[in-house]
Parts: sequence; structure tokens; C-alpha cells
Amino acid sequence: MPNLLFKCYLSFAIISFLLGFMSCNPPDPEKQLIGKWIGFYKYRISAQSFPAIIKFNEDGTAIQFDPQTGEKEVQWDWIQDVLKVDTVDYLVSKITEDFLEVKIKELKCVFKKVKDEPQVVPISEQLDLIKENFWVRRNEYIYDNDFGVIELSKFEDDHRSFLKSYYVGAEFIFEQQERDRMTISEFDGQLFLSESDLYVGHDTTFLNLMPIEFENENTFLAWEYKQRKAFKKRFCKSTEFEVVDSSFYKCQKTYIRPYFQTNLGYKNDKPAIEEHFTDIFQKQYLETDDGYLTVLFVVNCEGKMGEFELQLFDQDFEKKEFSLDLIKDILQKTKTLNEWKVGKDSKDKSKKLDSRNHLLFKFKKGKLTELLP
Repeated sequence: MPNLLFKCYLSFAIISFLLGFMSCNPPDPEKQLIGKWIGFYKYRISAQSFPAIIKFNEDGTAIQFDPQTGEKEVQWDWIQDVLKVDTVDYLVSKITEDFLEVKIKELKCVFKKVKDEPQVVPISEQLDLIKENFWVRRNEYIYDNDFGVIELSKFEDDHRSFLKSYYVGAEFIFEQQERDRMTISEFDGQLFLSESDLYVGHDTTFLNLMPIEFENENTFLAWEYKQRKAFKKRFCKSTEFEVVDSSFYKCQKTYIRPYFQTNLGYKNDKPAIEEHFTDIFQKQYLETDDGYLTVLFVVNCEGKMGEFELQLFDQDFEKKEFSLDLIKDILQKTKTLNEWKVGKDSKDKSKKLDSRNHLLFKFKKGKLTELLP
């Protein structure tokens, strides 16, 4: 019996030693790094961080890609917890098989590993397929009592035109065509969709890189990486629409300032806006239309309106429903406000800006009593 106990003890000790030894030897971070990563890259401390793809090779070289500069070969090295890419030293705070977090001073850069999945549609056909068809964002809007949007898209060489149809429940309210600057690039046998925060005629900064993955010839996904999570945007083939030149677009996309920071105004100020809504002030709606209706929107650098949103509250600012006639009248009247004095940069008055604004309508038993701000 003592010999048996000794053997058991010895076996346990050996297993414990091996487990302890293995735990002291985690995966080699240099080997974990090999592959293709997507995230934000900062080439110098004072520079703005740009989204980029970096493909690390075993021989100490890497290919860096972003939509502005294209591909660039750089050198990389790993010394303890410092990752050197080109001329920049990053302090590695975390690395796993598919997640990399690095820091440079106060800036944190997060990268996700891009997996090379088998292509359902050959890469040689994907770009033509995207540009030759019209697409709709699925699961964009569920018909209920909320204010919602269905969005149809047409991808062109350097921008995306899209038709937004606004609904309340299943009731169509109005539609508006908008436009975003974007590009579709190919790197290492994969397409990437990149959206921009500035439009034609301005310097362009690209916001993100979204790997494109085709489920079949009728559906593709654009994966948007945000910190530690990935979100999929699903586009399905749809019906055509007429593309017009007078689309609404935003000059900025990363941050659009509120109206009071840009001095956005309206010709003849608030009296002119109230006069614009004279019909609404005079009309009697249902007595249950009691509370606050807020329309949020953006006025771009050319004085055009877009990106409408709607908020409905009772007198205690709890969510409630208003009659469809009232909502339709308010929205259709709001979108025809067309004499905005465009917002400007406080330091550079010649620089016109987009501005976020809102109109708050106060109703009392079906009568519009106040318009703010």
C-alpha cells in the first residue's frame, strides 16, 4: 500500500510539474502575430490614426494597406512587449490568436485578425457584381409603430448613392436620396469597403475598412470592426431607382457639431420657421395628440437637410404614439425648410460645416402650442 501511495503521489507531482511548466510557456506572441490584421494604425505620434490592414510575415516584413496610400512594405520586430512597425514602437498590452491591443502614449490601437475564408463568389467577379446591381440593407426596419427607414444603395466608383424611404409603421411618409463618399479596394485577394468622412471637393479621410464577404451572388456582408466587436451589414440585390445629382450628403461624418457650436441659423430666424408651420398651428388633430414631437436632422454645408429622426413623448417625457396625420404633416413640412444659413467654423469663418439640429413641437390636446428652440 505505501508503494502504491508513493507511485500515486509521484505521478501527481509529475503531472503538476508538467502543467506548471506548460503554463509558464504561453504561445509565442511572434507566431500569434503572423497573419492579416485590421484596425487603426498611427504612423507618427502627431498624426491622425487611419484604419489599415497589416499583414505580418515570418521573415520580419509586413505589408501595410490603407485606401489612401495603397500597399506599403515595412519592417517589423518584437522585443519583449514592444512591437516595432516601420518607425513606430507600440507597447503591446494584449495579444491572443485573433485580438491585438497596442498603445502609443495615450492612444490605444485595437486590431482584429482577418480570417481568410473560402470565396463563394470568385474575387474577379465580386466588384462587377457589386457595381452592376442595386442593393438593399436587410433587417433595416421592422414595420411597427416606430419611425423607420428602408435604404436602397447603388455603388459607383468613388461614392454610394442611396434612396432612403421613411415610414411610420407600414405607412410611407417621404423619401430622400443621399450620397456618401466611399471606395472599394482589393488587398491580398479580398475586397474592402471604405467609407469617407468628407465629400467631393474636400480632403478625404477614410473612416473604416470593412471586409466584404459574399454569401452568394445575391447577398454580401460588409464586416465593420469596432474595438473588440465585429458588426455585419447585409446587402441583398434589390430593385433599381433613378440616381439624381441633387443628393444630400455630409461634409463630415466622424463628428457633426450641434447647431449652437456652428451658429447655424435660418433666414429671418425663428419667426420665419413658425410662419412656415402656420398650417400646423391652425389645424386641430386628435385630442390624444398630447405631448412632445421632436424631429432631429442634419443641415449640410450647402444648406440641405437630411438624416431625419423622430422622437415622440407624452407630457412626462415617456414614449407615446401620435396620430399618423400629425406625424406626416410635421415631417413633410420640416423637410421643405430650405433657407438655412449654413454653420461655420468659429476659427475659420470661410469653412462651412454640417450641423445637427432639431425642432421640438409641443402639442396640447391636438393643438400645436409651441415650437422650440
